[in-house]
Amino acid sequence: GSLLKTTTAQMTYDSYGNATQIINRDLDGYGNLARKQTTTNSYGSTDYDCEKGRLSKTTVTTERPGQPSKTRESTFSYYSSGDLEGLLRTETVQSNGDQSQKLQTTHYYDSHGNRTHTTSQGWDGQQTSTRHSVRNTYDSSGRYIVDSYQQYPGLGERRISSVVSRNAYGSPTEISDSLGNR
Repeated sequence: GSLLKTTTAQMTYDSYGNATQIINRDLDGYGNLARKQTTTNSYGSTDYDCEKGRLSKTTVTTERPGQPSKTRESTFSYYSSGDLEGLLRTETVQSNGDQSQKLQTTHYYDSHGNRTHTTSQGWDGQQTSTRHSVRNTYDSSGRYIVDSYQQYPGLGERRISSVVSRNAYGSPTEISDSLGNR
């Protein structure tokens, strides 16, 4: 038969139960180290942030025999007041990298805490550009999506779908698109 590859994980936690370090080791079928990946996590500076597991930074270093190690860092920020307090505001991949490596995503919510849309800003090969996700609006109780909108360059935002009716369980039974088709 073929030799089995093995993966082991070693984890360290803080007093709040948050994983502060995770070391994964992949061994080839002969027991030799094929890859070691170390993830180091930092959490917010307040007890509230730590209790809720609010990740502020994560660094992942990957090592392979005979190759230089690679490190990637991501940072996170959270809304600090109002109805949105504690919800994820931004996540930045390669926050320690240069402009061509960085990608920042900003999250937006309604007053019920439903994520309505995101924007992502990063390098497209020539310049920094911004991309918009579909934006959803919810009913007055904040339970169900009612309308969805898409941002179009040069045209602005356009409605792309609306829920016309739902069954007793809340599942859409009829949806209209931007052309009025059902």
